[in-house]
Amino acid sequence: MELNLLTTEDLKNFEPFEWLHLCRIISSFAYFEKNKIELAKPNAFYPRSEIEKSHRIIQAFLKTADTMPVFQFESHISPYVDENKIGLIEKGAIFSLEDLNQLVCLIETAYALNEFLPQELAIISMSELRQIHNTAQKYFIKEFRSIVSPNAEINYMGHTRLREISQKIKSYEEAIKTTLKQLIKDPDISQSMQIPNFDLINDYFVLPIKTDSYRSSLGHIVSRSESGHTLYIEPFVIRNLVNQRLEMQGLFQEEINKICIKFSKKIGDPTNRLKDLYQIVTSFDFYYAKYRFSQSYGLCYPEISNDFEIELIGYYHPLIKNCVRNHFELQKREFATIISGPNTGGKSVTLKSILINILLLNKGLFLAAEKARLFLFQGVYFLGTDGQQIDHGLSSFSSEVMTFKSFLESSKNTNLLIVDEIFRSTSSQEASALAFGIFELIKKFGNTHIICSTHHEILKNVCFKTPGYQAAHVGFDLETHRPTYKIHLGSPGNSMAVDIFSQIFKNSAYQDSILSTANNVLAESVTPADEEMKKVQLKANELDKQIEANILENQNLKQLYKQEENLVALKISKAELEFRKKIQEYERTIENLLAKIESGEITNKNKISNILASVKTLVPQSSSSVPLLPSGDIQVGRNYFSKKLNSNVQVIKIHQKGNKVTIKSGHFQSEVLMTDLYAEVKGKSAKKARDSSHFVTDETKSFVLNCIGMRLDEFENTVFKNIAYLKNGDFPYLEIIHGHGEGILRKRLREILEQDHDLKWKLPSNGNDGATIVELS
Repeated sequence: MELNLLTTEDLKNFEPFEWLHLCRIISSFAYFEKNKIELAKPNAFYPRSEIEKSHRIIQAFLKTADTMPVFQFESHISPYVDENKIGLIEKGAIFSLEDLNQLVCLIETAYALNEFLPQELAIISMSELRQIHNTAQKYFIKEFRSIVSPNAEINYMGHTRLREISQKIKSYEEAIKTTLKQLIKDPDISQSMQIPNFDLINDYFVLPIKTDSYRSSLGHIVSRSESGHTLYIEPFVIRNLVNQRLEMQGLFQEEINKICIKFSKKIGDPTNRLKDLYQIVTSFDFYYAKYRFSQSYGLCYPEISNDFEIELIGYYHPLIKNCVRNHFELQKREFATIISGPNTGGKSVTLKSILINILLLNKGLFLAAEKARLFLFQGVYFLGTDGQQIDHGLSSFSSEVMTFKSFLESSKNTNLLIVDEIFRSTSSQEASALAFGIFELIKKFGNTHIICSTHHEILKNVCFKTPGYQAAHVGFDLETHRPTYKIHLGSPGNSMAVDIFSQIFKNSAYQDSILSTANNVLAESVTPADEEMKKVQLKANELDKQIEANILENQNLKQLYKQEENLVALKISKAELEFRKKIQEYERTIENLLAKIESGEITNKNKISNILASVKTLVPQSSSSVPLLPSGDIQVGRNYFSKKLNSNVQVIKIHQKGNKVTIKSGHFQSEVLMTDLYAEVKGKSAKKARDSSHFVTDETKSFVLNCIGMRLDEFENTVFKNIAYLKNGDFPYLEIIHGHGEGILRKRLREILEQDHDLKWKLPSNGNDGATIVELS
């Protein structure tokens, strides 16, 4: 009997816990059928190299998640495409247009995916794949796509010969329909018809004739109605047209066959490397499914230990919503962990959560924990179900004994044995003695560690006193008489059966009688150790409550801090409002100046410069600035301070040439030199850095832009460049004169401004819609 969960093919071994259901969920994230089958296997046992490769690939997907689109294969490729079909086409088989479309989609999809492939899946270099795709595009894909769309819709009009034949078929069909319509109007014929209309049955054009009105001179019978009252007749008068149509249909199918032969030869050429492309696409789907599952369930990147240990911090059961997170450790020096405590306290969930995480690791997936470090076992065993077999004459206890016998006889590798409620169905004293005997024998093997839950008092007490055993218990709140579902390492726990019973029987008339008798019996058997155990459990509960209180207090302090922040922000907002009022005065002065310049009232450049200089002296200048720190190595996705934009920005692309990067601030993107970037300026320092900006008088820059007559691309470049100057503080505002015309420049400008939350716009004071005033918001 094979019990090792990593290698057994007996699905009954997985029934006591939710692994089969979880595997089905994992497989649902894959698209290709072969990947669904592989991921649904419950007994996957990958070598360490494959597990580590899987982890690296999932991690690579996580790093590019923000830039990687969600790939959906269903609109392109059948989930049942496999190596056999590819092998047939390479051996010279002729495929239908639908099947050929699958292979063309395979080439197109592999090319689209390659940009996002982790290095370990890129079995073809990007340059080589580009060459394959370009060659295929030139020699058959372009022509094929003129006939067949990616969703397998056939456009017969896209092929000269097919279009010609299709048009002839259509003309014959129109002639047939016209003849039938005229025939229906014949009084002699119309009286014989069930309904005055023709029909198409099995590609035959027919008239519905009453059975008792049929004459052989009308035509031959194609079909009969179920009632037998109607005969469907193909009239003799359309026979020639029908034959001509059939002849054209034959030519049409012959042409289709020629097309299929032509493209089957081209796509089956070994230079297209279909098997490699298939491997790229299906491998991507396999690991992409693992990534999506890990992301959906909040799983973490595990560390594989070279020596025996289990460390799960903040672990949980992935299928239980709002599951209490726990911490579990089992080191090499500890042969076994014995978990005790009340029923419904979470012992079984603890064991199953640990087991599921170990199986997730062996399947090359991330783990349901905040942090994990695990040894890679060669054998994982779970004993935790009522194994009663009436047909074999075995009781629950007998079946469990047989299972242990099988385990002891087959256990050879480095194993983990998980037992839920050992020997629950027999005498507690004998069960404890036998269980401890089995544990001590397994300890001598030196290759197996045990995690076991139990209610047997003798077993948990003797293990607690024996070196190499780690005691643990699940918590129970003695005040609320409810389990806490928290696991505590280092001490055994009480079963709390009386407390649980008392809670359930709280409103029962029988409660006092039962509990009185039970307590009298217990008073004679309770040992000092039991009392100490209860005290330990009470202390653990108090510590849990203190931790929860500390967490709550920390949250309250954060809330108070947030309120203080809001109060400070309100004060700043008031000061800013006063400052903006002054700025608006300066703006009105400048707008009046511009209005006079536009009207021709002022033309003297010196006079204009003097007025601008007098306005600038009114603008408050920051007396302090923040020293900018070196940026270090520039990395995509990191935030930096841009001296050019005078604000924090995010790097979204590093150019290979020119020592340039593309940066993003809100919806605004720009290219700058790497030397323009400094370490991110945070908090109030960022404000000081921005406040230290000043207006420049560079004659090559102007905050009045006359863009009338510009091409759209030239206009966009000019706008983006001068918005950068505006954000840098070089201008107090920006006036862009775009004119009226067809409104193309105005519409594009408004689109740019609406996408950038750092900017706002308005019309000039004279209401002229041919210009736009741009300001920092």
